[in-house]
Amino acid sequence: MNSYKPTIVFRNCLLVCFFTCISCTFTQAQRRVADSVWNILESLPEKDTTYAYEYNAYVKAYQSINLDSMMLLAKNSLALSKSLDYPKGYGVAYERIGMVHYNRGEYEEAAVYFDSSHVIHSAIRDSVGAVSSLGNVAFCYDRLGMYELSLKYFQQVADSFLVMNDTVRLQLSYKCISNSYQHLGKLDSATKYLLMGLRLAEAKPDRISVAGTYSDIGKIYFSRKEYAKAKVYFEKALTLRQRDGDDFGVGRSHLNLSKVFRVKKQYNESLMEIDKALVFSTENGFTDMEADAIREKALTYLVMGELRKSEQFFKKAEQIFMQTEGHRELVELQNKMGTLYLKYQQWDRAKAYFDKSMQKAQKGGMKEWEMKNYKGLYEVTLALEQHQQALAYYEKYIQLKDEIVSLEKEKQIRQLQIQYETEKKEQQIKQQGNQLEIAKAEIEREQLLNQAFLVISILMLVVGAVSFYAYRQNKKARKKIEEQHNKLEELSTFKENMTSMIVHDLKNPLSTIINLVNYSPVDGRRIKQEGQRMFNLVMNILDVRKFEEASVQPTLEEVSLGDILEDSRQQVRMLQEDKSIVLQLPTTPITVKVDRYMVERVFVNLLTNAIKFSPLGGSIYLKYHITEEGWVQVSVKDEGVGIPKEDQELVFSLYGQTAAKNVSTSTGLGLSYCKSTIEAHGGQIGIHSEENKGTEVFLTLPLVAVEEVDGSQEVEVIEAIGTCTLEILDTYKEQLRAIPAYHYSEVTEVIAPLKETEEEVIKEWIEAVEMASLTGNQEQYDLLSS
Repeated sequence: MNSYKPTIVFRNCLLVCFFTCISCTFTQAQRRVADSVWNILESLPEKDTTYAYEYNAYVKAYQSINLDSMMLLAKNSLALSKSLDYPKGYGVAYERIGMVHYNRGEYEEAAVYFDSSHVIHSAIRDSVGAVSSLGNVAFCYDRLGMYELSLKYFQQVADSFLVMNDTVRLQLSYKCISNSYQHLGKLDSATKYLLMGLRLAEAKPDRISVAGTYSDIGKIYFSRKEYAKAKVYFEKALTLRQRDGDDFGVGRSHLNLSKVFRVKKQYNESLMEIDKALVFSTENGFTDMEADAIREKALTYLVMGELRKSEQFFKKAEQIFMQTEGHRELVELQNKMGTLYLKYQQWDRAKAYFDKSMQKAQKGGMKEWEMKNYKGLYEVTLALEQHQQALAYYEKYIQLKDEIVSLEKEKQIRQLQIQYETEKKEQQIKQQGNQLEIAKAEIEREQLLNQAFLVISILMLVVGAVSFYAYRQNKKARKKIEEQHNKLEELSTFKENMTSMIVHDLKNPLSTIINLVNYSPVDGRRIKQEGQRMFNLVMNILDVRKFEEASVQPTLEEVSLGDILEDSRQQVRMLQEDKSIVLQLPTTPITVKVDRYMVERVFVNLLTNAIKFSPLGGSIYLKYHITEEGWVQVSVKDEGVGIPKEDQELVFSLYGQTAAKNVSTSTGLGLSYCKSTIEAHGGQIGIHSEENKGTEVFLTLPLVAVEEVDGSQEVEVIEAIGTCTLEILDTYKEQLRAIPAYHYSEVTEVIAPLKETEEEVIKEWIEAVEMASLTGNQEQYDLLSS
């Protein structure tokens, strides 16, 4: 087609960043470049590494001249570089061969050669070459539809550009990551990376990139049915494009706004925006945009119920797509026209358009649209009581549906195979870099030894300070009057026991540190974590005393509760792995206003206790829900030995301890610190435990806000559910009516079996129920479960 497409421009921009062999010059100019490089080659006295480097440049020049010639030259370059033992040379040659396969559409073969190039560049520490090859691999998997693999590689590319401080390419990497998340249906993550890229673009500033990112963010919000936010970003993009005189971008922005107005039933505004887009498309010869605008106009008239006008504009759009050879767009348009006539029971017209769409879908190998057309033809012939023909169409529809499912399974198997090969390549990279790592290991070993001695010194100071404190207390006690003698003896004994327990709590991480000194430097992570455990024990001692003196004030900030829980889990990861504990975290995004450092230590203490008292291979569950008072209640539950009922009142008291079987005692300061911290935030903390069944600690934190849901959406969901669907949901609704709306974890457990459904209406009902429960909206919850 002769019109401009944003997706194609976006891909080309990314290829410039990642592919070192893309060229935009004409064939004649490329031949002059090739001749120039060949002259340089002939002037070189011998075939050395310089010759191999220039030969690779000669290969690159043939990309726009002849791919077959480029393949032959690239293989010659590979043989030359290997004969010279020139790793960078054959790393580049692999990349050239991969590019030939990529331009031929042979993406699996291209990925193999790009991956080989990445292995070589990584082994010789050529970071620029390595990230270029990695980007090429990501694009191959993107073209193959293996979006999980493309996402993995795009994230590695972004990490590399972040280290290089290359903000231009980093922004483009974020956009690639966002696209992969969109393909995977993870719109929250897609939005997150677009916003990260937007901040980079605004910092330059780059108004073209900013406008494009605004538009992309608007499209994601539109997909999520957050139309108000979509409109804001579309208008921002329109304003920037108008300032820059970007006629094509302005026209596209008007089309985006027309879609927002249409779904909001503001049809006159929608038609006005379409007319503005038509002005820009016709004045500038943007044929594709003109066809899209006319199609949008047909859809708008369709939802307005003006069938004749809708039909008129559908036909006009069809004529333009036929002229521009827009096969996929034409197949989709003709299928929609068939659906339109089917809706209004104009059977002959519906059948004619389904047939047209079918012919083009079969010719273009578009099996998904071929399947949809067979379904449409089945419905038409069924309505006409042509049962034999209807049965034939239905059988073809089922056959194609099964083929598509089989192809998807084959793609998944192929993706797993490629992932396995990729992991093998990564192991090769590690093995090739081992010798360099050994040299660094000795230096790191010395550093770890110094850190270990520093930790031991701190430990001795802490033990000495505690011992000295106990000694002074005992000395003062001996000066008391004789009638307090018995009490003083008890206090002295308690202090001695206290010192012993502190030493015991600090002994385990210290023993781990000493044992790790004689092993590989990779154990530094364990040393760091054990040091952090000792640090937390010391801070518990100090902070509990400060709470008693009322000298601790939380520094409040709005933070993600999920981030706090994840950071806490990282601090106890070694303890978790030592006992093979399964730790499950909730995923619902919630923002709280707390002192992040203090609350994070609360969860570290709770998780440490849960792991300590859990059996090997046990599970720990973290859950939260919104209370009726507008707080978020978080619970930490283990499967440990439990706490006797008579001891449960002591667990939050200073130095309070319980007698758990087969588990060593400790100071009891951790839970005392937790109680003081939560109460300092205005919250509450409690415990529920049964012997041999486990313990659950629950606490409340101040909630910042949860986005409210438009009540009309739940009504629309209910109205959209048919009789059959209602029968499916009756069992689940009956269970939901027995649960209050604010019991979010119980609600999600009830509707979990429905998560795998493919019916859009049920999916919308599930989302509405979860949001009503999360926000504690009892009225909407009752409506949805009625």
